[in-house]
Amino acid sequence: MAIVYYKSGITGGTSDDLDGIDGSGISADDLCVVANDLYVVWYKCVATSDSEDSPWLIRPDTNPGSLGWALQMQTGLDFGYLMRPRFEWVDDTHIYVGAGRYHLYNYGTVVWDTRLTILADTATNTWSYLYLDYSDINSDGVLQIDNSYWTWSSTAPTYYHIRGGWYNGDDRCIFAVYLDGSGHVKEFFHDGGRLVQYGESVADSTTVPTTSFSSYTLTVPAIARAAQLAITFRDAATNDLYYRMVGGASSTGINLGQTLTTAENLCLLGKFLVNVSSQSVAFRAGSSGGDGFSLRTCGFYLPEGM
Repeated sequence: MAIVYYKSGITGGTSDDLDGIDGSGISADDLCVVANDLYVVWYKCVATSDSEDSPWLIRPDTNPGSLGWALQMQTGLDFGYLMRPRFEWVDDTHIYVGAGRYHLYNYGTVVWDTRLTILADTATNTWSYLYLDYSDINSDGVLQIDNSYWTWSSTAPTYYHIRGGWYNGDDRCIFAVYLDGSGHVKEFFHDGGRLVQYGESVADSTTVPTTSFSSYTLTVPAIARAAQLAITFRDAATNDLYYRMVGGASSTGINLGQTLTTAENLCLLGKFLVNVSSQSVAFRAGSSGGDGFSLRTCGFYLPEGM
């Protein structure tokens, strides 16, 4: 009859670790549950002469013989699973990444239980995307990671439905920052949710809308499907301001409001859906004659799967 063992660690060689079980006392088909505050995994004892390949195959430290422990599954975690951390701006060259947990396709779920300090990329005038480094994680066979298992890239990720996340190759993207002309990280604020709010709004346009929809490009990363915008529209007479998604079919759009008196400003702050291909939105005026417009981007929203 198979024996079921319970341990709290995978490697370490102690009596609490999977590899601390004496190989002379185990048999093929024995099971071991490794459970702690960070993960729960199941191992099955199998006949093998292969070298240890943590966490996939664990060999006993004592009397390994021809047996080893093969990883079977991680419980309760689906493709795309994430526990989003809180991201924090630290200074021009660093950000904090709070404790988090993400499923990494073709590997498993990786976790970190403390706030990590991540050195930013050195590019300039570009969005830089933060990735979990699959190559390093897979090479070291770790489930709990530190700040050495990350990589930056100016290449935006692609969303894969089967993976439930944003990837560039095998690396999973979890965040993005903007680097200015000096390579400094643009200040941002984040509470752990979807909104990433800028320290300073970005003046993206002052071009007054005409009566036909025109597109306006926003300062948001390629992953953004929504942005927080501050809009001011002014006219010396009664006029309406309309919005729609770039590429939308409606010639009318959504009425955002109306100027009612002479030289009155219509001021708005809200969440607007963004065309993900062009990072843009579209506006038009109800009638000609608008004499003032200001479009400022105040932040972006992390998409599903990030």
